[in-house]
Amino acid sequence: MEKRSFRYGLAELAAAGVFLVGCGGGDKESIFPTQAPIIPSASATLEISPTSTASTEVVMPSSTPEVEQVVDCRIVPEKFCKEASVINVEFQGKKYTFIGLNVPPGTPIYAPITGELAKIKESGEPFSGFSALVSDEDKTIGFNIRGDIKFENMIYEGVEEGQQIATVGDDGIKNLGEYNLVFTVNRTTPNGPETDENWLEENLPDAFQKPAVSVVISVVGDNYRYATDTPTPISR
Repeated sequence: MEKRSFRYGLAELAAAGVFLVGCGGGDKESIFPTQAPIIPSASATLEISPTSTASTEVVMPSSTPEVEQVVDCRIVPEKFCKEASVINVEFQGKKYTFIGLNVPPGTPIYAPITGELAKIKESGEPFSGFSALVSDEDKTIGFNIRGDIKFENMIYEGVEEGQQIATVGDDGIKNLGEYNLVFTVNRTTPNGPETDENWLEENLPDAFQKPAVSVVISVVGDNYRYATDTPTPISR
């Protein structure tokens, strides 16, 4: 495998328009009998006792219990998906939509699609450590998963949907709310990469029912300045 090294910061990310940015089946048992039913012959006699009284018991069906919808956000185990929140980031006049999660360090991260995995070294705030970029072969869709991601190795490689690709770190994000993992998904358009909010809302409906974190990032000299409006933090 060819090893590649990547480095970029938030400013370079915005300028280049790079992508800014997890759960089964089983065998079905036959509902048909394995042999034909036994049919009585023509000479068979059916005896009915005169003292027996036939009775018919009508069983009313019970009400069907409501089944809670399973939310599969395809990035982390299902049990964490409902904890997700939306983060709206504005930087240099452009707006980005992220999904934020606060999950235990060591939580597995899965490839949301089959494609290629790039492991990227972050170069400054608001992120540090490493991030993961999973894109399809045609580079028409990309998932950027950030937050001090822990990899087994730094090889650029192909991945299958649902494959574990990394684990969550604990201190990879600053100034974007109380989260240790953020991600988004972008699609290539004639106007450049754009956030696929339809995918986000379809796979994380609960996140869009909560107050969003709003962050405005400005550059002052060589430093970033953050103005953050954060709802009540999600406790781990």
